Amino acid sequence: MSTSNPLPTIAAARAALAAIRPAFLRGTIPINTSGEPSLPDEAFVLDIITAPVTPDFTSEYATVQLQVGAWSTSVNAAQGMQASAEAALKALAWRLQAYGPLQDDGPFRGVVATYERLQ
Repeated sequence: MSTSNPLPTIAAARAALAAIRPAFLRGTIPINTSGEPSLPDEAFVLDIITAPVTPDFTSEYATVQLQVGAWSTSVNAAQGMQASAEAALKALAWRLQAYGPLQDDGPFRGVVATYERLQ
């Protein structure tokens, strides 16, 4: 059983988002000298969710889900960033699955959405 490697797909999505604002996979967020995450005033934070291979009668496929958090010190800016992210990812064949509730983390406001793409 073989499925294609999702890493180039994820890298292309991150590159498309990085053209809008800085984009970090969660595990690559810089840490400051106090041990706290250090982000610019506006940034995307990406979480990768991979679904298991699923049989489809004669073929097998997998899905990749990408949770995109648009974070800013302004909720309006975060919402605008998420709209830009949706357009950029749609151009790469990602489908919007769901929006999450608005989030707060210190001075930051986040708008989170989950996108999915067949692999």
